[in-house]
Amino acid sequence: MTAARSSHSTTSNGSTPASVKKRGKVRPLAAVAFRQGRKPDAEQAFELAIRASAGDAQKLILVANQAERLGVVSAAVHANEIRAGIPGNSGSAAAEIIRLAGAMTDTRTALEALRRATQAMPNSVPLALEEAYLRILGNDGLAETRAQLAL
Repeated sequence: MTAARSSHSTTSNGSTPASVKKRGKVRPLAAVAFRQGRKPDAEQAFELAIRASAGDAQKLILVANQAERLGVVSAAVHANEIRAGIPGNSGSAAAEIIRLAGAMTDTRTALEALRRATQAMPNSVPLALEEAYLRILGNDGLAETRAQLAL
């Protein structure tokens, strides 16, 4: 007499999650990119994460922190620009954008980040002042800087 074991099947019909099968986390974007013969683009991945987190300030903070940690500062700035649109977050988002711009080594890149942030938050005086300061440093649009400071 032989006993048949049906409870210890080694095959799957697709209903068992990868984490249960000890395959680790499945990242669909990375898998698609590798199948297409290219490496996943970090900026593109962060943009998708930002879109998925829109409307949730805490998630946007996490995305921005991770982007900064991995050196994708432009994505961190963008996450904070989106966060600034959530009520009660504009001041802290503006401060974070100023901090990120100050950490950038390229003045032009920092100025562009501050320009976008100022457009997103036109009433933010700290952002306007920081943008004006960077314009003066780079001799970029001095007439526009004087007009902005006259506000």
